[in-house]
Amino acid sequence: MTLKQKSEGIYLDDSFDDVMFDSLIFDCDGVLIDITKSYDQTIITTTKYILETLAKITDSINIDFKIIDGFKSTGGFNDEVDLTYAAILSIIAAKN
Repeated sequence: MTLKQKSEGIYLDDSFDDVMFDSLIFDCDGVLIDITKSYDQTIITTTKYILETLAKITDSINIDFKIIDGFKSTGGFNDEVDLTYAAILSIIAAKN
């Protein structure tokens, strides 16, 4: 796949035929495309970055999808920011 710049910030695959389209739909709320795992992956990536880079903790357990589901099943962690914060605090507290 080769991307070409159509305008500033807009890149299209060379095979894309823009003559065939008259509109573009953005799925911002996840209704058309399932983005569930991207939220969870962001929690994993952010938690790892903060622990390793900022807190200098490299030997902790890895947050994974099972742990994230465990937090969510308690009913109080549907917000990704809150869940990330709680995961980081839990790991730091366990290290002390």
